[in-house]
Amino acid sequence: MANEFLDTALIRHSIWLQGLATHEAKTFDPFLQKADRIIRNVLSGYGDRIDTVKTMNEIIRQLRVELGANYSEWGEELIGDMQEIADSEAQFTSKTLDKAVVGRDVATPAPAQVWAAINVRPIQINDKGESKLMQALIKGFTPNEVNRVNGVVRNGFYSGATIQDMITAIRGTKKNNFNDGVLVTTRRSAETIARTATNHVSSVARQSTFKANQDVLKGWEFTATLDNRTTTICRFNDGQVHPIGSGPIPPLHLGCRSSAVPIVKDKFDIFGDAGTRASKGADGGKQVRNQSYYDWLSTQPKFFQEEVLGKSQAQLFRKGGLSAEQFRKLTSSKFGQPLTLQEIKAKDADAWRDANLD
Repeated sequence: MANEFLDTALIRHSIWLQGLATHEAKTFDPFLQKADRIIRNVLSGYGDRIDTVKTMNEIIRQLRVELGANYSEWGEELIGDMQEIADSEAQFTSKTLDKAVVGRDVATPAPAQVWAAINVRPIQINDKGESKLMQALIKGFTPNEVNRVNGVVRNGFYSGATIQDMITAIRGTKKNNFNDGVLVTTRRSAETIARTATNHVSSVARQSTFKANQDVLKGWEFTATLDNRTTTICRFNDGQVHPIGSGPIPPLHLGCRSSAVPIVKDKFDIFGDAGTRASKGADGGKQVRNQSYYDWLSTQPKFFQEEVLGKSQAQLFRKGGLSAEQFRKLTSSKFGQPLTLQEIKAKDADAWRDANLD
């Protein structure tokens, strides 16, 4: 495992990075407010109802142009921010690594090299292996969200809804603090994209720095967040060590919070192994010994295990006679995708029976 200094420094930095991702998500707020104004201005200019298909198509065209320009502007600003973050993250990683290495100078990859790597490495967007390039993910936000609004207009026309009905469906209602309309989905989508892009940029910048210093590193360790929100694929990969430049590099899904920590070769390692890591279990946040996700989960109470795994898998985890590593491999495919209960039972009927799940 990574030494305590690097583990602590980079995980703390990852927590800071989540704050930065929150900031990037909030940059969408003024664009959302402008979108709200555009939608009200366009729709309110057509009376109480849309009377013809021609009028409906004109509204859809107008919204596509005005909302498209608005959302695209945010996307371009986000890409610009990501380029600045890329340079900053590579510098931070090299400076941190330099404090943990003796006998070698630590290299920092060129900004252009890091940015190129960020734009060619795909982002895995779910546990089925589907992926998108970062700029395609960001730029795809505009047509997706414009179509979301225009879908309400189109459906409203054919169902006989009034203009005000459409505006309410898009904006939401005041009594629900406008959290029940289409625009709240748009806001959440923007937040997910901003968070995922930030983590992707940081992760690739970090890996680029690892690659520039392969002579002092023996690999890197996948580090998931120890709490009840961690996905199956990240639980599966937590604690796994990979050669530099290979392995499932986070983010592994939209909104992924996992990170990578380098492992220094023994002869260059100032601090040595072991250490602790942050967790948030049933008794709140605390430091625990450096261990895998499932080793940590075994120390949590029954209700917390069931919250993470579901009742059947939690019972298998406790009573199936499996080690943490055996359970990790049993409940996921070799690529980390979650298996169904029937697939788990077929893989190990004995453990299933021992856990009294029949």
